Amino acid sequence: LELVFEHRMYLPTVGLGVVTGVGVSWAWRRLRPAAVALPGALVLAALAASTSARLPVWGDEEALLRQAARHAPGSARLHYNLGAVLLRRGRLDEAEAELRRAIALAPDLRAAHYALGRLLERTGRPREALAAYERTLFLDPGHREAAAARARLLAAEPAVAGRLEALRRRLAADPDDEAARIALADTLLRLGDPQSALAVLRQGAGGAGVLNEEGRILAQLGRTAEAEARFRAALARDPRHPDALANLGAVLLAEGRLDEAEQWLRRALTVRPDHPQARRNLEVLARERAARGR
Repeated sequence: LELVFEHRMYLPTVGLGVVTGVGVSWAWRRLRPAAVALPGALVLAALAASTSARLPVWGDEEALLRQAARHAPGSARLHYNLGAVLLRRGRLDEAEAELRRAIALAPDLRAAHYALGRLLERTGRPREALAAYERTLFLDPGHREAAAARARLLAAEPAVAGRLEALRRRLAADPDDEAARIALADTLLRLGDPQSALAVLRQGAGGAGVLNEEGRILAQLGRTAEAEARFRAALARDPRHPDALANLGAVLLAEGRLDEAEQWLRRALTVRPDHPQARRNLEVLARERAARGR
């Protein structure tokens, strides 16, 4: 159902206004003014009354949306917009009903899932809120607000919060603890907070493992040139770091630099013959070469 909104009728009514004006002008010149004035005044009064009746609706966003939703009850977007207005106004029960109605009508409406997550978080239902944020991210993996909200909720869970605190204490006691730094960054990354993960990695000395982890996160963010630089820096510190070798090969493969990629992937297998990522990427590389040869 496509709802016909009143504002879409404004332009077509210009023609009606022109015709009406021409007719009134013609009648005024050919008939007695008194004969034209009274009917004209009655028409204007009727139009003014109609306009006055519409003003309360147009003057209030909620009233306008409610009326539109009554005319188009199957519109998920209208129910979402109404729910968002009610959420802003703090009428949470009504807002929840509208947002759930929108999701029932359009399960892939990511904005409704995110708004519902915010509402559930405000009403003290973190696990339901987390599920709503997860659904938002499934529909839109780049939704930053949902990712941040998900990370916040996960970090508040006792097990995760305890792990984060323990790792932070380890680093406070020994800032050179590379294993703790990488573990903390990895935990933050799993929580959907790559920027905090990068900040943790950059706070201490950059050993081969830390630089490799930083490159891995940059590669996931699509910053491949920076990722390549980090992997090369890691290998400058430890030329036989198997993960840095494999990751450098993976970045080069993604950029289509097949000969260079093969070199680094084979070096990774020389260091660790059972390296799964290096083996898989060599298979991908072979298929890519075959495709280019056709």
